[in-house]
Amino acid sequence: MTPFSSNFDYTKPFSDTGAMISPVANTAVSWTVPGTDDQTYRAEFAFNENDYVWVAFNKTAIIPVGGAATATNQQEMRPEPKYVRGGDVLSFITTQSNVQCGISLLALPSPK
Repeated sequence: MTPFSSNFDYTKPFSDTGAMISPVANTAVSWTVPGTDDQTYRAEFAFNENDYVWVAFNKTAIIPVGGAATATNQQEMRPEPKYVRGGDVLSFITTQSNVQCGISLLALPSPK
């Protein structure tokens, strides 16, 4: 697993662990973070600026209901980088077609 590092004016290494996700409109797609729960990663997400993708953490992503407020705990639209652990499940959903997402993981130092 590529370790996290931000040397040289905040550049980061290419990751050797990640996924490419191409969800079908209105259908949740899940991806399990590799490793064990004692492995912590920085997950960075990549989306096209015009794609609306909801990402849920350890639950199934849902599309908000039109004309109503929907609680979104542990779910965000196009999230910034997040901490995840091995075994966590990320779920993706969109209302659009031809959407592609990328996930790149960098290993963080063990808290032990």
